[in-house]
Amino acid sequence: MIQKLTVPLATTSAVTAANVYLNQPLLGAVAASFGVAPDALGTVPTATQLGYAAGILLLVPAGDSRDRRRLILGLGTASALALAACAVSTGVCALIVSSFAVGLLSPVPQLVTPLAVALAGNAGRGRIVGTVQGGLLIGVLASRAYAGGAGRTGRMAGRLRVFRCADPATDARASADAAVRPGRG
Repeated sequence: MIQKLTVPLATTSAVTAANVYLNQPLLGAVAASFGVAPDALGTVPTATQLGYAAGILLLVPAGDSRDRRRLILGLGTASALALAACAVSTGVCALIVSSFAVGLLSPVPQLVTPLAVALAGNAGRGRIVGTVQGGLLIGVLASRAYAGGAGRTGRMAGRLRVFRCADPATDARASADAAVRPGRG
């Protein structure tokens, strides 16, 4: 059973980890679209990282006492909404708040890894954890390349494309995972 879930779990880690790093390559284009200096947006990635730390501190422990599948689905859906808010943000403050929300709702890899361990039992645990963590690293690296490339296409258009593509990817990934995962894990 876990063999069939390894790639979806790694993909979940990749997609949700990517969300935390999408805004960094876009800061110059976003600053131009808002008509502000690039240094005015320095708090955007900081807010995302602070949100991510808060999510790890406040939400990940819930995975020990709640149904991980439902928690992952809920965080994925809420994260998709936060990405949509980033896409339509019309000012720096709105982008900072929505970026904090993206970070807060993105500690899914920290829930997926223990789920994979629980589902694996003793058979191949190290390989499965390595694959899921590899997904996380691929997501981090690929998000920067993707967002950087898409951000070059134009000021507002690049930012909208990045967040609008990440939004349904996050939502679809969460829905697909809920459909294939067993109950609690």
